[in-house]
Formats: sequence, structure tokens, C-alpha cells
Amino acid sequence: MRFLNGVGARIGLMGIDYSTAAWLYKNLGYKAYKVDSVDDLDSPFVSMYFGAAYVAWLSEYEGRERTAEFVVQAYLGGPENVNLQETGPLWRKFRETIRYYEDPRRERGSCTIS
Repeated sequence: MRFLNGVGARIGLMGIDYSTAAWLYKNLGYKAYKVDSVDDLDSPFVSMYFGAAYVAWLSEYEGRERTAEFVVQAYLGGPENVNLQETGPLWRKFRETIRYYEDPRRERGSCTIS
């Protein structure tokens, strides 16, 4: 199930709301795409750009490196609503889904790029 137009206030492919995209644009310098209105987030490129920017910001929330579990929960509910002591159903669903995209033949350990 893909929501190309988003769901509710979460617009576009990445489900970024306009206020978050505008904040990333104005305050954090993510300026590859301009967001003047909520309609700008209908573009998949704009939506993905600001979704990735938000993930990058969450990855170092409050100045320290965060776990994937934190980032997933914070992306969906906001960083102030993360409760890592009670891993939520959305985190479990994410882990369940992501395993379909992992290559079972891939070696675990170091990564070499040639």
C-alpha cells in the first residue's frame, strides 16, 4: 500500500507535513527545493528530499547519534514521543518489513566499495 499523496496532514510520498518541511528549509538550510506551500510536497522529489533531510536531522537529534529504532519512531511520531523502553508496534512492523529487502547472500560485517 503506497500513499503517493500522503495521509491526512502528512503530505506526499514520504509523509512529511508542511510545517516540518518549511522548518527544515528555513531553519536548517535544506534549500535544494523550495517549499512555499503544502502543494510543493506533492512532488515526489521534494517529498523525498525533505523526508531524507528529516531522517538526517533525527539521526543526530540533540547532538548525539541515534539508533534506527529511535529514528523510525521519531519520524512517525515526533522525537518528543519516542519511548524506547516500550518498543512500539510501528518499530516491529518496520523491522518485519525491512527484512524483505535485506539480501540473505550479503556477507555480514565490513563493507567494501571498489
